[in-house]
Amino acid sequence: MVTSRLKMIKKRKSFAKKIINPKPRYIEKRGYRKIGVTVERSRRKKRTFLISILLIILLPLLGLILWQGVRITKIMLKPFDLALGNFERNTTWKGKTQLNILFLVLSSLDKKTATVENIYLIEVDKENENLRILKIPNDIDVDVAKGMGEYRLDKVYALGAIQDKKENMTLFKDTIEKNFAIPIDRYIAVDSSFPQFIDDSINFNQKELNSSAVSDLLKNNKNILNGISGVFNILKLKEESQGYISTNLAASEFLLFGSTLGKIEGEKLSYREFSNDLYTETEEEDEKHKQLEQIKLDFFIQTNFYDYLVRQERLKIKIYNATNTPQIASKASRLISNMGAEVIDLSNHENEKVSIIQVSSDMANSETVKRVRDAFRATIKIVQIDPIERADLKLIIGENWSFRMEGTIGENE
Repeated sequence: MVTSRLKMIKKRKSFAKKIINPKPRYIEKRGYRKIGVTVERSRRKKRTFLISILLIILLPLLGLILWQGVRITKIMLKPFDLALGNFERNTTWKGKTQLNILFLVLSSLDKKTATVENIYLIEVDKENENLRILKIPNDIDVDVAKGMGEYRLDKVYALGAIQDKKENMTLFKDTIEKNFAIPIDRYIAVDSSFPQFIDDSINFNQKELNSSAVSDLLKNNKNILNGISGVFNILKLKEESQGYISTNLAASEFLLFGSTLGKIEGEKLSYREFSNDLYTETEEEDEKHKQLEQIKLDFFIQTNFYDYLVRQERLKIKIYNATNTPQIASKASRLISNMGAEVIDLSNHENEKVSIIQVSSDMANSETVKRVRDAFRATIKIVQIDPIERADLKLIIGENWSFRMEGTIGENE
């Protein structure tokens, strides 16, 4: 009795399993295809086939993208050749501040005795998408940095190689800062044999840029410098210009600079050449000499080539001479005033080897402090500023900047 009862329970369980998980049955045939499980298998085969086709198409494409990514990374990471006498960058430009670029066309990038055929100061304001260019004549007599005397500007680059020194670009940059009182952040030196610059609109064999050429350059190349394609075009230029260009622009800065050029509208471009009233011309022993008119030059710079962020902040600065070089505070005052800040006093200070900026903590991150720090290679010292003090910050000129400008030691002013 019990046995038959157990058999009955087992049969019921078996029947329940069949109802819950019935075995597939082929109810109907249509040609080679069977309804039920066969249809599901057919769908799976289709999906597998489509996925295989997609993989066949996508894998080479992904490989190409990966290869291009590796190639772009190599181009980005590969630095430009540096000029003889390269000077180091203090910080990396990220487009939030103004960038002053010294653009030179040299007779040769390799020769220490190369002459400077053309000189341009390029001021890039990415935030406001402004581009200002000043063409500086290369035949002006200048007071060379490090106390090396008076020479024509086109000869200064070669002076950096005297006595087997390799200070060509550094000496030229310091000489520009000393005479024109404009801080230089980066340089681009181009060999005059460079066949083209972005396109054929400017050929350096002609050794000349002018307002219309620059305007046409930006207008004609506006589209090729923008967007994703612009990135590739800028990188292509970087790759093809190897051997013709020396610069201390980082790869990221070069890319940012190129993309900024692509956004410059015609009215945002300012191109100026030196007018005759900015220098006086004399003749000695059948040789003509051009001497800078400092007061007129400073007014011209302060009107047209100031630093827009420094001008906006308009901080008051007191300058101290902490060296034995006379008039060094006055020369520093020119540079700071041309940047757009206000110099309220000059004074003396006990000697310091390195320039120092004394500023309160709430002013330490101002753009003026950063620009002054970079221009004078100064260290920032946070101090408590007296509430009745007129100056927002104090700049103490040390021997490091004095030596760059004068190269000699004298008496305090």
